[in-house]
Amino acid sequence: MWEDQENWPFSDQIYDSATISKDDYILIIGGFTGESFEAAESDVVAKFAEVRPKWSSIGKLQQRRYSHGVIGNSEDRILVIGGNNLRFEKNSCYPGKKFFFKVYRRVSNGWK
Repeated sequence: MWEDQENWPFSDQIYDSATISKDDYILIIGGFTGESFEAAESDVVAKFAEVRPKWSSIGKLQQRRYSHGVIGNSEDRILVIGGNNLRFEKNSCYPGKKFFFKVYRRVSNGWK
């Protein structure tokens, strides 16, 4: 049965984000908020845990991004792959730009 839980607390909306699902929690990583310029891109890594049904920010991406992908592995590492940003920087995946990926690993106080 579905139950209402706490709304996303970090912006009015979030979409084009990446999601990882684990046994007892999910992570929402980055995304697009629809807000003005730089605030339109999220660098938030947020966790929603089943045991404590509340959103918490557990880290920040090194670069704000949306429309990206993530891959998790058994060593609690997450690869953040591709995506866009509004600054047209060298790591943005627009035509003619380099493909970008970053590996994050879980540490005791968040993700690094």
